[in-house]
Amino acid sequence: ERFFFILKMAIGIGDITEKLAGTYRDSLFIPADRNIAVNYPDALKRIFYGGIKSDLHTRAATRPRVSLHLIARFLEKNEEFLDTFSTQNFHNIFDEKAEAESDSIDKPMIEFLLKKISCILKSEYETIGEISESRLFSHPTGENAAFLERASTGQQNIIRILQDMFMNVLYNEVIFRVIEEPEAHLHPIAQKHLMHIIALMRNHIDSQIVITTHSPYLLAVLKNLLTAGQLSKKEPEAVAEIEALTPKLCWLNPDDVEVYHLKDGISSAIVQPEAEPVLENPLAELLLEFGGRTPSR
Repeated sequence: ERFFFILKMAIGIGDITEKLAGTYRDSLFIPADRNIAVNYPDALKRIFYGGIKSDLHTRAATRPRVSLHLIARFLEKNEEFLDTFSTQNFHNIFDEKAEAESDSIDKPMIEFLLKKISCILKSEYETIGEISESRLFSHPTGENAAFLERASTGQQNIIRILQDMFMNVLYNEVIFRVIEEPEAHLHPIAQKHLMHIIALMRNHIDSQIVITTHSPYLLAVLKNLLTAGQLSKKEPEAVAEIEALTPKLCWLNPDDVEVYHLKDGISSAIVQPEAEPVLENPLAELLLEFGGRTPSR
């Protein structure tokens, strides 16, 4: 309900119903505390999922629960990820796709994406077939491996998001995603790489992504990508200099991005496509508050 309030403030309840509860594109809501999908044993997950299905069936004739439908859809998608990655990792899937469709795949872009994924996870992902458990490892021989259910909360929270984004970019799938706090439990540098992936998805496959965040780091990276997109149009001669500072694949057109600040039930747009700066520095306001001064907003 809290998340629907935020979305209603941002894009309108009619669009939410159509895009999330309907069949618009490939839609998915990725909730906070999503590590439940990787942290709990399979038996407990089945009980949890079965409870949601039962609740949906019981309430169907009286009061539909859109939020339960969205959670059920996320759990179904989670099972798809488990199947897809049960015998393969990110690199294996990419190699197979590249070999089968070498002319239709943008190899440099996917390699860029894989590098970003590795920077976020700080390890590689695989499933050990004989025991059907996922693990993260930081050494090619598998030394220092940690099973996913015992990995960090940040790794548990981000793995399904990364798998989803990777498959969508690899197969050019146009999607609609709502992600609650994608930065949860991630280091600020990892948040930078995550924002780059989100921007890449928007630019490459024209996807629509709605996120909520408390992170000034995520917004600071967004500001840089918006500024890069803005300056590249206004000052074409500076493109090489801008690209040296931030990856061109991730530059964002300010006209394609909307950012809302929500406070006391009031929503205000804070991206100004023609202004300089296009977005105020969120870290500056945070530092003001740490210093005991009242920010402007």
